[in-house]
Amino acid sequence: MLSNDDIADLYANNLYLKCVIVFRFLTSGVAIALLMKMLAHKSLVALMNFHALWTFILCLSTFVDGAINVYTHLTMRISSDLLVIGAQCLMRRVLAIVGVYGSVFSLLAMSIERYRASKKLATYEYTACGTKYVVFHLAIVACLSTIHCLVYGTTWIIPHCVLVSREGENVIRIIVAALVLTEIFTITSFAKLLSTNIKTRNGNSHNLTLSERYQLTENIRMLKLLLPIDSFNLVYLQGIVMPVIMLIRSRSERALEKQLISTNNPSNICFFSRYNIEITKGW
Repeated sequence: MLSNDDIADLYANNLYLKCVIVFRFLTSGVAIALLMKMLAHKSLVALMNFHALWTFILCLSTFVDGAINVYTHLTMRISSDLLVIGAQCLMRRVLAIVGVYGSVFSLLAMSIERYRASKKLATYEYTACGTKYVVFHLAIVACLSTIHCLVYGTTWIIPHCVLVSREGENVIRIIVAALVLTEIFTITSFAKLLSTNIKTRNGNSHNLTLSERYQLTENIRMLKLLLPIDSFNLVYLQGIVMPVIMLIRSRSERALEKQLISTNNPSNICFFSRYNIEITKGW
Protein backbone atom coordinates (compact mmCIF):
# COMPACT_ATOMS: atom_id res chain seq x y z
CA MET A 1 0.00 0.00 0.00
CA LEU A 2 1.33 3.43 -0.95
CA SER A 3 2.26 5.85 1.81
CA ASN A 4 1.06 9.45 1.86
CA ASP A 5 4.47 10.62 0.60
CA ASP A 6 4.35 8.14 -2.29
CA ILE A 7 0.88 9.36 -3.25
CA ALA A 8 2.09 12.95 -3.04
CA ASP A 9 4.99 12.10 -5.38
CA LEU A 10 2.54 10.57 -7.82
CA TYR A 11 0.33 13.66 -7.82
CA ALA A 12 3.33 15.97 -8.08
CA ASN A 13 4.96 14.25 -11.06
CA ASN A 14 2.09 12.76 -13.06
CA LEU A 15 1.38 14.84 -16.17
CA TYR A 16 -2.12 13.42 -16.59
CA LEU A 17 -3.17 14.48 -13.09
CA LYS A 18 -1.74 17.95 -13.68
CA CYS A 19 -3.77 18.25 -16.89
CA VAL A 20 -6.90 17.18 -15.01
CA ILE A 21 -6.30 19.90 -12.42
CA VAL A 22 -5.89 22.59 -15.08
CA PHE A 23 -8.92 21.31 -17.03
CA ARG A 24 -11.15 21.37 -13.94
CA PHE A 25 -9.93 24.84 -13.05
CA LEU A 26 -10.54 26.32 -16.51
CA THR A 27 -13.86 24.62 -17.27
CA SER A 28 -15.33 25.43 -13.86
CA GLY A 29 -14.39 29.07 -14.45
CA VAL A 30 -16.21 29.04 -17.79
CA ALA A 31 -19.23 27.42 -16.14
CA ILE A 32 -19.34 30.11 -13.44
CA ALA A 33 -19.32 32.84 -16.09
CA LEU A 34 -22.20 31.22 -17.98
CA LEU A 35 -24.26 30.46 -14.89
CA MET A 36 -23.99 34.00 -13.54
CA LYS A 37 -25.99 35.12 -16.56
CA MET A 38 -28.41 32.24 -16.28
CA LEU A 39 -29.29 32.80 -12.62
CA ALA A 40 -30.78 36.20 -13.43
CA HIS A 41 -33.16 34.79 -16.05
CA LYS A 42 -36.60 35.88 -14.82
CA SER A 43 -38.54 33.31 -16.83
CA LEU A 44 -37.14 30.37 -14.86
CA VAL A 45 -39.41 28.81 -12.28
CA ALA A 46 -38.34 28.29 -8.67
CA LEU A 47 -36.99 24.78 -9.08
CA MET A 48 -35.00 25.70 -12.18
CA ASN A 49 -33.54 28.64 -10.30
CA PHE A 50 -32.57 26.35 -7.45
CA HIS A 51 -31.01 23.85 -9.84
CA ALA A 52 -29.00 26.63 -11.44
CA LEU A 53 -27.96 27.80 -7.97
CA TRP A 54 -26.80 24.31 -6.92
CA THR A 55 -24.86 23.95 -10.15
CA PHE A 56 -23.29 27.36 -9.63
CA ILE A 57 -22.24 26.38 -6.10
CA LEU A 58 -20.76 23.12 -7.39
CA CYS A 59 -18.81 24.93 -10.10
CA LEU A 60 -17.64 27.61 -7.69
CA SER A 61 -16.34 25.00 -5.26
CA THR A 62 -14.59 23.15 -8.07
CA PHE A 63 -13.05 26.40 -9.31
CA VAL A 64 -11.75 27.37 -5.86
CA ASP A 65 -10.39 23.89 -5.20
CA GLY A 66 -8.75 23.86 -8.63
CA ALA A 67 -7.20 27.28 -8.04
CA ILE A 68 -5.74 26.10 -4.73
CA ASN A 69 -4.35 22.96 -6.37
CA VAL A 70 -2.78 24.92 -9.22
CA TYR A 71 -1.21 27.38 -6.79
CA THR A 72 0.10 24.57 -4.58
CA HIS A 73 1.67 22.78 -7.53
CA LEU A 74 3.35 25.97 -8.71
CA THR A 75 4.75 26.89 -5.29
CA MET A 76 5.60 23.49 -3.77
CA ARG A 77 9.22 22.73 -2.88
CA ILE A 78 8.74 19.04 -2.20
CA SER A 79 5.90 16.72 -3.11
CA SER A 80 4.71 16.45 0.50
CA ASP A 81 3.67 20.11 0.32
CA LEU A 82 0.62 18.86 -1.56
CA LEU A 83 -0.68 16.92 1.44
CA VAL A 84 -3.76 18.29 3.21
CA ILE A 85 -5.74 16.93 6.13
CA GLY A 86 -9.40 15.97 6.08
CA ALA A 87 -10.53 19.06 7.99
CA GLN A 88 -9.10 21.33 5.30
CA CYS A 89 -10.64 19.21 2.56
CA LEU A 90 -14.05 19.40 4.20
CA MET A 91 -13.85 23.19 4.27
CA ARG A 92 -12.82 23.28 0.62
CA ARG A 93 -15.39 20.75 -0.63
CA VAL A 94 -18.44 21.35 1.56
CA LEU A 95 -20.04 23.56 -1.09
CA ALA A 96 -19.47 20.87 -3.70
CA ILE A 97 -21.14 18.32 -1.42
CA VAL A 98 -24.21 20.52 -1.05
CA GLY A 99 -24.17 21.35 -4.77
CA VAL A 100 -24.16 17.71 -5.84
CA TYR A 101 -27.12 16.78 -3.65
CA GLY A 102 -28.96 19.94 -4.63
CA SER A 103 -28.56 19.41 -8.36
CA VAL A 104 -29.75 15.80 -8.14
CA PHE A 105 -32.79 16.32 -5.95
CA SER A 106 -33.90 19.57 -7.57
CA LEU A 107 -34.25 17.60 -10.80
CA LEU A 108 -36.09 14.85 -8.95
CA ALA A 109 -38.50 17.47 -7.60
CA MET A 110 -38.93 18.81 -11.13
CA SER A 111 -39.78 15.35 -12.43
CA ILE A 112 -42.50 15.04 -9.77
CA GLU A 113 -43.77 18.51 -10.61
CA ARG A 114 -43.89 17.71 -14.34
CA TYR A 115 -45.72 14.47 -13.58
CA ARG A 116 -48.46 16.38 -11.79
CA ALA A 117 -48.54 18.93 -14.59
CA SER A 118 -49.03 16.12 -17.09
CA LYS A 119 -51.84 14.56 -15.06
CA LYS A 120 -53.74 17.80 -14.46
CA LEU A 121 -53.66 19.54 -17.82
CA ALA A 122 -56.89 21.46 -17.31
CA THR A 123 -56.28 22.91 -13.85
CA TYR A 124 -52.54 22.81 -13.20
CA GLU A 125 -51.89 26.31 -14.51
CA TYR A 126 -54.21 27.80 -11.87
CA THR A 127 -53.77 25.43 -8.93
CA ALA A 128 -50.06 24.55 -8.99
CA CYS A 129 -47.94 25.55 -6.02
CA GLY A 130 -44.19 25.12 -6.36
CA THR A 131 -43.38 25.76 -2.70
CA LYS A 132 -43.88 22.16 -1.59
CA TYR A 133 -41.47 20.87 -4.23
CA VAL A 134 -38.85 23.39 -3.14
CA VAL A 135 -39.26 22.44 0.53
CA PHE A 136 -39.17 18.74 -0.37
CA HIS A 137 -35.84 18.91 -2.15
CA LEU A 138 -34.30 21.34 0.36
CA ALA A 139 -35.10 18.95 3.22
CA ILE A 140 -33.39 16.04 1.45
CA VAL A 141 -30.37 18.18 0.53
CA ALA A 142 -29.97 19.38 4.11
CA CYS A 143 -30.27 15.86 5.52
CA LEU A 144 -27.83 14.15 3.15
CA SER A 145 -25.32 17.01 3.23
CA THR A 146 -25.27 16.88 7.02
CA ILE A 147 -24.70 13.11 7.03
CA HIS A 148 -21.96 13.44 4.43
CA CYS A 149 -20.13 16.10 6.43
CA LEU A 150 -20.46 14.16 9.70
CA VAL A 151 -18.90 10.99 8.27
CA TYR A 152 -16.35 12.80 6.09
CA GLY A 153 -13.66 12.73 8.78
CA THR A 154 -10.99 15.28 9.63
CA THR A 155 -7.77 13.39 10.39
CA TRP A 156 -6.92 11.57 7.16
CA ILE A 157 -4.32 12.99 4.75
CA ILE A 158 -4.41 13.19 0.95
CA PRO A 159 -2.68 15.27 -1.77
CA HIS A 160 -5.91 16.44 -3.46
CA CYS A 161 -9.28 16.85 -1.79
CA VAL A 162 -12.06 14.46 -2.82
CA LEU A 163 -15.77 14.15 -2.11
CA VAL A 164 -15.56 10.51 -0.99
CA SER A 165 -13.23 10.41 2.01
CA ARG A 166 -11.41 7.42 3.45
CA GLU A 167 -13.10 7.57 6.84
CA GLY A 168 -16.63 7.90 5.51
CA GLU A 169 -16.17 5.81 2.39
CA ASN A 170 -18.65 3.06 3.27
CA VAL A 171 -21.51 5.41 4.16
CA ILE A 172 -20.80 7.85 1.33
CA ARG A 173 -20.70 5.10 -1.28
CA ILE A 174 -24.17 3.99 -0.19
CA ILE A 175 -25.38 7.56 -0.62
CA VAL A 176 -23.68 7.80 -4.02
CA ALA A 177 -25.43 4.59 -5.11
CA ALA A 178 -28.74 6.16 -4.06
CA LEU A 179 -27.86 9.26 -6.09
CA VAL A 180 -27.19 7.17 -9.18
CA LEU A 181 -30.52 5.38 -8.78
CA THR A 182 -32.23 8.74 -8.31
CA GLU A 183 -30.63 10.03 -11.51
CA ILE A 184 -31.74 6.95 -13.45
CA PHE A 185 -35.27 7.34 -12.11
CA THR A 186 -35.36 11.05 -12.97
CA ILE A 187 -34.05 10.59 -16.51
CA THR A 188 -36.49 7.73 -17.10
CA SER A 189 -39.34 9.86 -15.74
CA PHE A 190 -38.51 12.78 -18.01
CA ALA A 191 -38.26 10.50 -21.05
CA LYS A 192 -41.54 8.73 -20.23
CA LEU A 193 -43.39 11.98 -19.54
CA LEU A 194 -42.11 13.52 -22.77
CA SER A 195 -43.26 10.50 -24.76
CA THR A 196 -46.67 10.51 -23.06
CA ASN A 197 -47.24 14.22 -23.63
CA ILE A 198 -46.24 13.98 -27.30
CA LYS A 199 -48.61 11.04 -27.81
CA THR A 200 -51.41 13.02 -26.17
CA ARG A 201 -50.73 16.01 -28.41
CA ASN A 202 -50.60 13.92 -31.57
CA GLY A 203 -53.50 11.68 -30.63
CA ASN A 204 -56.47 13.63 -29.30
CA SER A 205 -55.39 17.27 -29.06
CA HIS A 206 -58.59 18.27 -30.89
CA ASN A 207 -60.58 17.10 -27.87
CA LEU A 208 -58.59 19.25 -25.44
CA THR A 209 -59.55 22.68 -24.20
CA LEU A 210 -57.37 25.72 -24.82
CA SER A 211 -55.95 25.54 -21.28
CA GLU A 212 -55.14 21.86 -21.69
CA ARG A 213 -53.41 22.44 -25.02
CA TYR A 214 -51.40 25.27 -23.50
CA GLN A 215 -50.31 23.11 -20.55
CA LEU A 216 -49.50 20.23 -22.88
CA THR A 217 -47.30 22.46 -25.03
CA GLU A 218 -45.59 23.83 -21.93
CA ASN A 219 -44.96 20.31 -20.63
CA ILE A 220 -43.33 19.22 -23.88
CA ARG A 221 -41.22 22.36 -24.08
CA MET A 222 -39.94 22.02 -20.51
CA LEU A 223 -39.32 18.27 -20.75
CA LYS A 224 -37.29 18.71 -23.93
CA LEU A 225 -35.18 21.17 -21.97
CA LEU A 226 -34.85 19.12 -18.77
CA LEU A 227 -34.04 15.74 -20.31
CA PRO A 228 -30.65 16.69 -21.83
CA ILE A 229 -29.77 18.75 -18.73
CA ASP A 230 -30.38 15.76 -16.47
CA SER A 231 -28.24 13.57 -18.71
CA PHE A 232 -25.21 15.70 -17.75
CA ASN A 233 -26.03 15.92 -14.07
CA LEU A 234 -23.71 14.90 -11.19
CA VAL A 235 -20.73 16.59 -12.86
CA TYR A 236 -19.83 20.26 -12.67
CA LEU A 237 -19.62 20.40 -16.49
CA GLN A 238 -23.39 20.73 -16.51
CA GLY A 239 -22.62 24.33 -15.61
CA ILE A 240 -21.51 24.73 -19.21
CA VAL A 241 -23.98 22.34 -20.81
CA MET A 242 -27.11 23.74 -19.14
CA PRO A 243 -26.76 27.39 -20.26
CA VAL A 244 -25.76 26.25 -23.76
CA ILE A 245 -28.83 24.01 -24.04
CA MET A 246 -31.08 26.80 -22.82
CA LEU A 247 -29.49 29.24 -25.26
CA ILE A 248 -30.02 26.86 -28.17
CA ARG A 249 -33.64 26.24 -27.17
CA SER A 250 -34.27 29.96 -26.72
CA ARG A 251 -32.83 30.82 -30.13
CA SER A 252 -34.82 28.03 -31.75
CA GLU A 253 -38.06 29.34 -30.23
CA ARG A 254 -37.27 32.91 -31.27
CA ALA A 255 -36.54 31.77 -34.82
CA LEU A 256 -39.89 29.96 -34.93
CA GLU A 257 -41.69 33.05 -33.63
CA LYS A 258 -40.03 35.24 -36.26
CA GLN A 259 -41.00 32.77 -38.96
CA LEU A 260 -44.63 32.75 -37.81
CA ILE A 261 -44.76 36.54 -37.66
CA SER A 262 -43.18 36.83 -41.09
CA THR A 263 -45.50 34.23 -42.60
CA ASN A 264 -48.62 35.88 -41.22
CA ASN A 265 -47.56 39.42 -42.01
CA PRO A 266 -50.16 40.98 -44.37
CA SER A 267 -47.36 42.62 -46.35
CA ASN A 268 -45.72 39.27 -47.02
CA ILE A 269 -45.98 37.97 -50.60
CA CYS A 270 -46.62 34.42 -49.41
CA PHE A 271 -49.50 35.71 -47.30
CA PHE A 272 -51.06 37.41 -50.32
CA SER A 273 -50.62 34.27 -52.40
CA ARG A 274 -52.35 32.08 -49.83
CA TYR A 275 -55.04 34.71 -49.37
CA ASN A 276 -55.75 34.88 -53.10
CA ILE A 277 -55.89 31.11 -53.37
CA GLU A 278 -58.40 30.86 -50.54
CA ILE A 279 -60.51 33.85 -51.56
CA THR A 280 -60.74 32.76 -55.20
CA LYS A 281 -61.38 29.12 -54.39
CA GLY A 282 -64.58 28.02 -56.11
CA TRP A 283 -64.76 30.96 -58.53
